[in-house]
Amino acid sequence: MAASVKFAAIEEKVAYFHRERMSPAVHQANIRLKPGQTSEFHLHTVTRDTFYILEGALEVRVVCRDEYPREAYQTLGEPTVVTEKCRGGFLHRVTLLPGDVMVVLPKAVHASANTTESECSFICLEGPGEYDFIRCPNVIDGDQHAIQSV
Repeated sequence: MAASVKFAAIEEKVAYFHRERMSPAVHQANIRLKPGQTSEFHLHTVTRDTFYILEGALEVRVVCRDEYPREAYQTLGEPTVVTEKCRGGFLHRVTLLPGDVMVVLPKAVHASANTTESECSFICLEGPGEYDFIRCPNVIDGDQHAIQSV
């Protein structure tokens, strides 16, 4: 049986959050976001985030060195991708719908947001490896270190 891991600070900020250890190196987070809710920009040094959308729409924002996301993320399905220049690179806004899958690779600076008028639900598989959460504040407005670490 998987051990449940709770993060009170995250749980207070979203409609629903439940995280379980699936194996020593993999966690599964079940998340529901209310309209307008978002995570802060962050990265993971060794783990991947794999998003599977259950309901609604989720926008995953990823900072890349260039217009092509090969070093930062991969998708399955037909998500909508909008790319815009930002300080030190390009911001990819990937809109995922139910059934879409997106893998954000280690060291990719990213955030997720519900930009719609309805709640969205998704599963995020975190791993393999030791999970960490490195905050990257002001990544769009000039935190060069965060952008360069992609």
